[in-house]
Amino acid sequence: MKNAGQSISVIIFFLLGLSLSGCARVGEGLKCVAGVSTQVLEDGRKDALKEAYPYDYQVCWDKIKKALVAQGAYIYAQDKKKGMIAIYVTETDTTSVGLFFTQVDSTHTQVEFTSPSSDAKERIIKRIKVGLDDLEHNRKTRPPDEKKEPLNLFK
Repeated sequence: MKNAGQSISVIIFFLLGLSLSGCARVGEGLKCVAGVSTQVLEDGRKDALKEAYPYDYQVCWDKIKKALVAQGAYIYAQDKKKGMIAIYVTETDTTSVGLFFTQVDSTHTQVEFTSPSSDAKERIIKRIKVGLDDLEHNRKTRPPDEKKEPLNLFK
């Protein structure tokens, strides 16, 4: 009986700690503990850097996602309903960057870049530009079945 009481106390203490950890919901608190929370990225939208891309929403989402993966970024969360992709700069550099997509019109999508690191936001914007340029260049100059190692700018 004494062990059951201690176990309950530990669980209550753990849940109380999660709720006071700065995460809005218990589910988000568990993500904080696991290191995959996107709450800080969502909260940082007020300080986001914004870029507009000449693609509709779906094409923009697909191209940017492909460019991120080709450049070595690690996607740890994505939610199409929220229009959000959360990445780590690389698998070893776990600086988080959030990308929030908003369709402007039928041919343009705005992406907001958020991160606790202003340097990481700027680096990801530049790397996406290079990645998109590389994807466009490869599509125009190489046959579709030719294999080429992806350019990794995250070294």
